Amino acid sequence: MIFNDIGHINRYFAAYALQEGFSIKKGHTTSLKTYHVYCKCHGKPKNSRNLPSVVGVEINGKKRVREPRTRLCDCQWQVRFKQQFNEQYVLVKFIDEHTHPMEKEDAILYAENRQTNEQGMQLMRILKQTSATYQEIANVVNSTTGSKLLARDVYNRTRDVPRGPAKSKKLKPFVKKKNDV
Repeated sequence: MIFNDIGHINRYFAAYALQEGFSIKKGHTTSLKTYHVYCKCHGKPKNSRNLPSVVGVEINGKKRVREPRTRLCDCQWQVRFKQQFNEQYVLVKFIDEHTHPMEKEDAILYAENRQTNEQGMQLMRILKQTSATYQEIANVVNSTTGSKLLARDVYNRTRDVPRGPAKSKKLKPFVKKKNDV
């Protein structure tokens, strides 16, 4: 496989990952001529307190009480590209093995798979300045652009936009009566 730039690589494998039921992340490279793409679950979870990997097992007086909250499971899926002299990227390594179940039916569980276009982003910014809730904004954007955003996606993508006037109840002013002590 040959690609002209990194943007094409990312778009192609993001669509492939959505179809197969996982998500991708960009890898860290030591060379400017190589480019890596990994499964989102690639890597080992951090264990800074040196707890056992299994719940309930005690090792050296330390016991894990609950499951770690991470998707990292040392998944082996990866793609490596090498940049050629003509500025094109050529596929040099492709490992198609996952160590976790695929989410084909629920691929939108990964935030990377819930994308919208520039029209949707502009619509989110405009609607956030009204008194609409994040869920209402997500529903309007989804029906307009055909995306599958959640309320938290609207919040995360429009954090820099100020909120509009909130719907508030009319409060009665507090007046102290003579009989109250």
